[in-house]
Amino acid sequence: MDEKAIEQMNSERIRRIEEASRKLLSNDLEGAKSDLAWMKMSSELAVAGQKKSHVLLPIILTGIVCILLVGFAWTIRRPWVQVSVDIVTANASMTVSKDWLARHSFASDKVFINNLMEISAPGLNLSKKSDPEKEQMSLELKGKDIIINKLTLTADSDIEITSQAEMLKLFVKGSSMSGEFFVRQAAISLDAGHETIEKTADFEVPETIIFKTAKTVADPVRLEFIPKGDWQIRSLQIREIDFSEEITPGSGIFEPALISGKIILPQTKYSEELREGDSLIMKNIKKFRRLEISKGDKGIKVFFEGAVSKIYSGPKGFEKNLTPNWLEYLYHQERLTVFWGASVFLFGFLWKVRSAIFG
Repeated sequence: MDEKAIEQMNSERIRRIEEASRKLLSNDLEGAKSDLAWMKMSSELAVAGQKKSHVLLPIILTGIVCILLVGFAWTIRRPWVQVSVDIVTANASMTVSKDWLARHSFASDKVFINNLMEISAPGLNLSKKSDPEKEQMSLELKGKDIIINKLTLTADSDIEITSQAEMLKLFVKGSSMSGEFFVRQAAISLDAGHETIEKTADFEVPETIIFKTAKTVADPVRLEFIPKGDWQIRSLQIREIDFSEEITPGSGIFEPALISGKIILPQTKYSEELREGDSLIMKNIKKFRRLEISKGDKGIKVFFEGAVSKIYSGPKGFEKNLTPNWLEYLYHQERLTVFWGASVFLFGFLWKVRSAIFG
């Protein structure tokens, strides 16, 4: 009922009250009764109008709240998203979150490592320590079936793994690396800055060379070798990962190193194929589940499962934010769909019971 009709009805009600009073004083009972009946009916209409407005107001407010909630759910992205990434790349950089011990050894015929701080091989009568601030020490091994064993890294290490032709290179910054080599037949060259030590290994039982590198920042530790057969790096836990490479060392210019791959977002069932030259940016790893790095057909194969705060992909400079908003997330949650469906059904059932009992 609009305001004009209510105002007219109120004016008419006042007039009818005065008219009924005069009729009652003049003993016109039928006329007074007619006016009273009209006033009673108008009062009932006014109450009905108020009830209708009281019912409509909550409905309107509920509708507005629902629209606002949908708008927020459409524009606000989730604080983290589960991702599954299976790619081939020429380069992968990451920050180690926990101390790591390699559980898989590597075989090679040629190995090089620099920035050594300590090295010892009792069977070769070799023991050397150096001061990284005064001199750099590097080791080169050439022979048959040289085994790289027990590589260890400490938490907060920044590492970079790159593949060039058949050569695999591991760079380490901000932390020292230690490990051991097993050699049977090999030529050994230790460059200690002011001197070069040459040794030849020829053993039936492999000799163990134990080493430890210096903790470097500007000039990273470099371990490079040509793996024989397939290889794999597992159990490495990280908090950051990147798939770009510096075009010229020290230039600060980075380009995407991706060759191919696929992204899957399990929570929204979204998937996307990656092409060579695409960027893949995953920010702030929230939950870590699995990381496997292995030999690929054209580079390094990386499989990652976990949760990140943001994920972007696409051509450089035109990356698309793949992090789902709350509406996308809720739409694909089957458990939530069942829950809300059951809730709506129960509410409707209880409302019908109430109507049947109370009318």
